[in-house]
Amino acid sequence: MPVKKVFLFIVSCLMFINTSFSQVSVGYKTGARDGESKFNPEDIAALKKTTTVFILPGDAEASDVKAYEKAFSDSWKYTPYKVVTDDQLKSLERGKSYSFLVLGGVDVTTSGGGHWPFCYYQLMMINGKKEKIFAQIKVASKYCFDKESKGQTPYNMLPGYLKYYLSVINSYLSEEKILKVGDNNKDLSMLKNLATETLYVPEESTHYISVWGGKEKSYKEEEFFQKYPYPHKLMSGKEINDLLFTSDKPVYFMGPVENFKGHMIISVYCSQSPDPVYYDVDENGGLGTLDPSLMKKIAGKVKKANNN
Repeated sequence: MPVKKVFLFIVSCLMFINTSFSQVSVGYKTGARDGESKFNPEDIAALKKTTTVFILPGDAEASDVKAYEKAFSDSWKYTPYKVVTDDQLKSLERGKSYSFLVLGGVDVTTSGGGHWPFCYYQLMMINGKKEKIFAQIKVASKYCFDKESKGQTPYNMLPGYLKYYLSVINSYLSEEKILKVGDNNKDLSMLKNLATETLYVPEESTHYISVWGGKEKSYKEEEFFQKYPYPHKLMSGKEINDLLFTSDKPVYFMGPVENFKGHMIISVYCSQSPDPVYYDVDENGGLGTLDPSLMKKIAGKVKKANNN
C-alpha cells in the first residue's frame, strides 16, 4: 500500500501518521481497531519532561495567540506549553526537550486504486531517533491536500474546539489510558441527556459532498431535523467554537462528519466529559454528509437510552 506523506510545518524531526476513525484519539496507534494496551512508562516519563509546542495554523494572526493560550491554560495541565507561529520555531531554546502538536497528512492509495487522504494535528515527541505519537485530532483532508485550503485554520481547530480536545487528551494521558473509539460506542448516562439538552450541529455537515464526485446539495434546517424531535440547533462551526470557548455549562455538540473508505463517521461529545456521548459508523455513508435518516437514527438511540 503506497503511502505519500505530506508535512505542513517543518520541524527538526520526522512524523509518521496513523489513520484513525475517531475525532480525537490517544495512544501509540490511534486507529479505531488497533492500539497498544498501555503506554510504555519510559515514554510517559519522557513526555512529562517536555514542553509542548503548539504551532499555530498558517492563517492565524498574532492576536490569536492569547485565545489559544487560554485554551491551553483552561485544559492542559500535563506539561508546560508554548503557542508559537511557524516563524517562531527557530527561536525555541536549544537543548530543551519538546513535544509538538503539529499538522501533517497522509495520502493512502490502496492496491485496488482507492484513494484516501487523511489530515491530523498530532501530539508527538522525538525520543532518541524515534518519533512517538501520543494523540491525534482529525481535521478535514482538504487542509493538507487542497491548494486553496492549505494554511487555513480548520474550524474544529479553533480555540474552543481545541480547548475540548486538549481536555480529552490531558485526561487520558494523566490516567495513562488509551482512547480507541470503536463502532457503535455510546455513553448511555450522557446520551439520555439529549432528550432535554440542545444538540449543536455544524451546518458544514449538512452540505452534500459526494466522495465519488458529483453535485452538491444542502439541507434546510427544518428538513434536516424533521426526524429528530429533541432540542437542537444548527450553527456554523465558528459559532459552536465560540460557545465551547466561553460557556461554563455542558455543551453537547456534533463533531465534523468524517468519511473513511465510504463509511460515514458520526460523533457527539459533551464539553465537560472526555468520553464520547455517541459514536457510530454508517456503512452506507459514502456521501460524506448527514441527512434526516441519520438524525432519526440518533433520535432512536436517545429514546432507547431513556427507556432503559
